[in-house]
Formats: sequence, structure tokens, C-alpha cells
Amino acid sequence: MGALLADQMQGYAAVRDHARLSAEHAGLPDDLLVFLHDPLACAVAVGWPGVRLVARRLVVEAAGAGLRLLPSRRGRPVQVIADLDAEGFADRWLTAVAATA
Repeated sequence: MGALLADQMQGYAAVRDHARLSAEHAGLPDDLLVFLHDPLACAVAVGWPGVRLVARRLVVEAAGAGLRLLPSRRGRPVQVIADLDAEGFADRWLTAVAATA
């Protein structure tokens, strides 16, 4: 699985010309492969205190052409956001983005 993901990320980076993007922007790494497009997930990952996480057991179920997560006793335990300081997050995110300009 790791090799497949690495191959896919390298292909994505080539198609999106991340080498050129990295060369044009000193703040980006030379070996840039992908961007994390979910800023809230990134904030949670680095420990931003504006969310309350709770443990839930979830299973993945096919739903038409997509997937959905459903609560189930047989599900895998995961952390999900139960509460969010949305205004605080928006302020912090916009401040962080503006600081990179």
C-alpha cells in the first residue's frame, strides 16, 4: 500500500508540476509531492485547541458512487470532531494564510 501511495503522489506531483512550484516559492520543500487540502484536519493534527474530539466506532459503507461512515459496535475506533470553535478557526486560518504573503 505504501509503494502504491508513493507512486500515486509522485505522479500527481509530476502532473501538477510541483517541481516548478517549489522552485518559485522558497517556503516550499524541493521534494513537494502533495498538499493537505483540509486546513481543519491539519489544525487538529498539530493540536489546535479549538476542537473537542470524541471517540466513536465507525464502519465504512458503500453509498451509491461514494462511501459513508456509520456508527457501529463492530467499527474501528476513531476520533471525530464533536465541537468546533468555527469563528476562532476561521480567524486563525486567515491570519496564517495572510502571514505567508
